[in-house]
Amino acid sequence: MFFSKKPTILFLQNNRLSLYSKTYPEGALFEFSEKATKNLTISGTEKLLEHLETFMAERNIIPGQYILVIGEEIFHQKKIMSTEKEEQQKEIAQLLKDSNITSEHQLKETFELEGSIYTIVTNKDFLEKIVTILQKLEWETVSVVPVSVFRDIANSKIKKDGLSKKEVQEISNNTKLVKAANILPPIVISKPETTEKEVLAKETTDEKESNEVPMSKINKKIILVVLIICLFGVGALLVAQNSSSIPFLTKPEPTLIPSPTTAPTPTEVPSLDKKEIKIRIQNGTGIVGQASKIKTIFEDLDYSDIRTGNSDVEDNIETTVIFSQKIPTKYKEEILEALKKVFTTVTDTTGKNDQFDVDVLTGKGE
Repeated sequence: MFFSKKPTILFLQNNRLSLYSKTYPEGALFEFSEKATKNLTISGTEKLLEHLETFMAERNIIPGQYILVIGEEIFHQKKIMSTEKEEQQKEIAQLLKDSNITSEHQLKETFELEGSIYTIVTNKDFLEKIVTILQKLEWETVSVVPVSVFRDIANSKIKKDGLSKKEVQEISNNTKLVKAANILPPIVISKPETTEKEVLAKETTDEKESNEVPMSKINKKIILVVLIICLFGVGALLVAQNSSSIPFLTKPEPTLIPSPTTAPTPTEVPSLDKKEIKIRIQNGTGIVGQASKIKTIFEDLDYSDIRTGNSDVEDNIETTVIFSQKIPTKYKEEILEALKKVFTTVTDTTGKNDQFDVDVLTGKGE
C-alpha cells in the first residue's frame, strides 16, 4: 500500500501554500513574503520555517503524510509528440532551453499519462528547499506531482489560486497516479556534525551514568533478601509445630516436605485491540526525524493511531514512556523492548492521560 490513510494535500504556488485536509476541506492558506520566494528562489530558510511552524501551530495542524502538488507557474511542461527517440530528445532539449532555468537547478522528469509522454521541467533548488522545510517540521513526503496530472492546464476554466474539492478528492483517491507522476526523489536531511566538545560531554555523561548504581536495582535486592528471611522463618515455625505433636516413645516417621513449586503464570490475553491504543511520540532531542523513526517502528508492530510532534525540551537524555492503566503488560513489554533496541536508557511509569494511552518522550541515547 502506498499510504495507509489519506494524506494531507499541499498545493504549492509561487507565493502561497494551500493546505487541504479533513479539518480544512476548503483549504488553509499560507502566503509567502515577497522576499522569501522571489523568482522561484528561497531566501531566509530558517525564517520561513519559523513562520510556517507558527502558522500550523495556530491552526492545530498535526504533521503527517502529505502530497505536494505544484502549480503551473512553477514548472514547464511539454507533451512529446514524436515517436522517434532522437526527435524526442530534440523536443526535450528545446523545452529545457525555453524554461530559462540554469542547468544546475533544472529538475527534469518524463512520465506517461493516458498513453501520452510528458516531460516536466522545474526549479530543483526551490522544490528541495520547500520539502526540506516540511521534513524538518516532521512532515513525511509521499509524492511531489505537477497539477497538470489532474488538470488540463490549456483548457482549464478552474481558478488557478487553489484546488477544487473535486481535484482534492481525485488526488487523494488516485494512489497509483500520484505514485507514477512523482517528480522528486527522496531528500535525506543530514544531521549536523557532532563537535569535539559535544563528544567529550557525552563521554563524561556516559561514564558518570555507568558508575551510578540505579536505585531500582538496590530496592530489588533489599526486597529479595527480606523475602528469603521470611520464608526461612515460616519454614522453621512449621517444623517446630510438627515436632511438638509427635509422641515421646513413638518413632517419628519421616515427614516429606514437598519442594515449593511455582505455579505457572497464566498468559495475559490483551482485551484491548492495538488499533484502539492512542500513542503520542514527542521529539525531546531536536534531532530531525527521530519521532518519525519511532513511529515507523510502532507501525511495524501493528499500532496505527500514532501522533508525532516536537517537545518544548530539546536536550532530553533518557527516553521516557508513560502508560495508561488500561495498557496490558504484554503490550508494555513489546513497546519497551522495541525502544530499548534504539535507545540506551528507557524508563517507564504508569499514569493517567485523558488524551493518550502511551506517551513517549525521546532521548539522545541512540
